[in-house]
Amino acid sequence: MRTFYVPPGNIFGDEALVTDSEFYHAVRVLRMKPGEKLRLVDGRGFEYIGIIREIVKGERELKVEVLEKRSCARDPEVKLALAQALLKGERMDYVVEKATELGVSRIIPLITERTVRRPESSPERWKRIAISAMKQCGRATLPEITEPVSIGEFVMAELPESKFVAWPSAERSVRDLEIGREMVVLVGPEGGLTEREITMLCDRGFVPFRLGKRILRGDTAGIASLALFAEKKGEL
Repeated sequence: MRTFYVPPGNIFGDEALVTDSEFYHAVRVLRMKPGEKLRLVDGRGFEYIGIIREIVKGERELKVEVLEKRSCARDPEVKLALAQALLKGERMDYVVEKATELGVSRIIPLITERTVRRPESSPERWKRIAISAMKQCGRATLPEITEPVSIGEFVMAELPESKFVAWPSAERSVRDLEIGREMVVLVGPEGGLTEREITMLCDRGFVPFRLGKRILRGDTAGIASLALFAEKKGEL
């Protein structure tokens, strides 16, 4: 059954409207017809089984009768946020896609001392990537993606008690850590975090952890960290 993203504002009791790029994909690409069933996700943890009742091409709307609404069993119970230093080129796109597949609840792009910020960095672009990944992996919750923020501003914000930072020189690995049901994992840029940044993070309660014997690239480190924490909480 095909899956489409419908924001909560387009769901009205037993009727939903598929619009914009999702309408184009359903009607122009897949050539779906009235009477066909589909699966809708609202980005807030609910999925809907529906049937196409009408295609309004002039309004670019697909009218769907909602037959069933339910919580999505594939969404993780643990709230895991990723604070990822901005990466060059398409590497940040890759992190957003894979982090969504791994069940992350929030992505915070960070500007650090060694960050190379590119003009193509765009939360709107990342949201489109996350929507596609959410549909592909069977989730119904769309991770929140914030505007890029400096690491100094980030550590001063309200954060969960369980806070961790990937650092090659750390003594402990993920298996040695005590973690809660809500946590944030911070991963640095290609050039790594500076000693000053590590000191600042530790002073704010972040616990350093290592990812093995080898030094990983920023995108690999972000995805590997999420996978290890998700596995530790039984979410893989």
